[in-house]
Amino acid sequence: RLQKEYDEYLTYEETRKYEIGKEDRSNKVSYYNNNIQDIQNDIDLAETAGGQGTEEQYSSINGYIEEQKNIYLEDAKAAKKMRDSQEEGSANWHKYNNELQDAEDNIHDCTVAQLKNNKAILLLPIETIEDENKLLQKKLDAMNEYQSKVENAIGYANSLIQEQIDLLNDSKESVSDYWDEQIKTVQ
Repeated sequence: RLQKEYDEYLTYEETRKYEIGKEDRSNKVSYYNNNIQDIQNDIDLAETAGGQGTEEQYSSINGYIEEQKNIYLEDAKAAKKMRDSQEEGSANWHKYNNELQDAEDNIHDCTVAQLKNNKAILLLPIETIEDENKLLQKKLDAMNEYQSKVENAIGYANSLIQEQIDLLNDSKESVSDYWDEQIKTVQ
């Protein structure tokens, strides 16, 4: 009878210790989620204004995610230990098995989020180059438009000069014809 009471007490203490640890880890995860959300809000604002997040921001998020992943690993270890101490197939065994699965799913989600952030970090220089390329293209278009206007102005100036040359040539011919007539009349 004492042994049974002692075993029940140990089970109670193990469960209590597990629940306290789980609550503590959950609070830490919430803290990291809040920090991640603050940084993500800053990235969203930058993108809304036409900018982009920075490598430092994405790296900070990944650091918080890594902390979360470590917490979920602790959750998985604790849930597995509790599950394995239960009779397989019992309600408590299923409860802890589900908590183990939840922890493993969270670990997976953390890994996916880190990979997405790493991809975003890798794309930052490409996006910067694309933005610079768009800016250079706008400048090139403006220069081409200016060049076209200059060429049109030069063409117009050339046509005015040609008109003046033609008028001078016509005038020269007229003067030459006049003097030729004058010379013929004098002779």
